[in-house]
Amino acid sequence: SGLAMASVILLEPYVFRVKDTGRASEYMPQEFVFLTDRRDITVVVARSLFGPLPERKVVLLVDTSGSMVSYLTDVKAALNLALLQQFHGSERMFTIMGYSGHQHAFSPGLVDCTTQNVEDAMRFCELMEAGGASKILDGIRQAFKIKGIEALYVITDGKCDVGEEFLAQVRALYFRHPARPRIHTVGINCVPHRLTYKGLQALASMTQGSFRPVCLQQEVPDPVAEVLGARGGGLGAGA
Repeated sequence: SGLAMASVILLEPYVFRVKDTGRASEYMPQEFVFLTDRRDITVVVARSLFGPLPERKVVLLVDTSGSMVSYLTDVKAALNLALLQQFHGSERMFTIMGYSGHQHAFSPGLVDCTTQNVEDAMRFCELMEAGGASKILDGIRQAFKIKGIEALYVITDGKCDVGEEFLAQVRALYFRHPARPRIHTVGINCVPHRLTYKGLQALASMTQGSFRPVCLQQEVPDPVAEVLGARGGGLGAGA
């Protein structure tokens, strides 16, 4: 259920830990150390980007538009972890696609989960770069052309058009597809119950998929480090 309850003694030190199980998990491994003078406290833990992926033939579709630059490192790490924990050595089939102004795919079709394919897929993920516009409809359209697909996982921050016209076009694609693959959406830092949140939720619901809202910390650039880097290094570089 995602709910854990424990008795605490006021002003005693406590450690709350979500352990790494080595398997696909609903929540990220994390740890909180705290003291409290309250009788009731709530600890909110971060969900993992991917929970267990139940389908056998899967396409992972990643938004690589410019707005994803702050999250792409975490997304790559989550993809690599899913490949190792849920795909490697299994009887499943998969491919990975990135979309922005154009689509780029790890493979033109689904591939087996051999060691070589998983290693190649991890290298493909590492080469992903953020840039350009988010053309989510083109990405879904291209993914639906892949033979044998059972499910599509869309990872995005939602900085794209997911309004009624978009949903109508995806609905047409879905009902024309002979296998009617589910679309599961992973929404990064989407404000609850706003337009983007509702759009990704509606997209998943329309195709019998699931909507997974997750929170990721944005990478905050260090302006001083950037200036020093541009000048070629240390404070005395110009002396």
